Amino acid sequence: MKIRVFYDGEEYVVEINSNSKIIDLLNNIGVNPETVIVSKNDSFVPETETVTASDKIDVFRVISGG
Repeated sequence: MKIRVFYDGEEYVVEINSNSKIIDLLNNIGVNPETVIVSKNDSFVPETETVTASDKIDVFRVISGG
């Protein structure tokens, strides 16, 4: 199945298996999961969350500093 992922101002169309998780999407587009947080259908979710083709996935960089 194909799913749209929005990250850093870009839209990616990712081909994944039907039982894929957020972590699989991140790996597919080359994003380190320790540097981002993910929103699925406008709610923040863990990397272990399963995704479907109809989900809206937004990936946000985590910025820290002091």
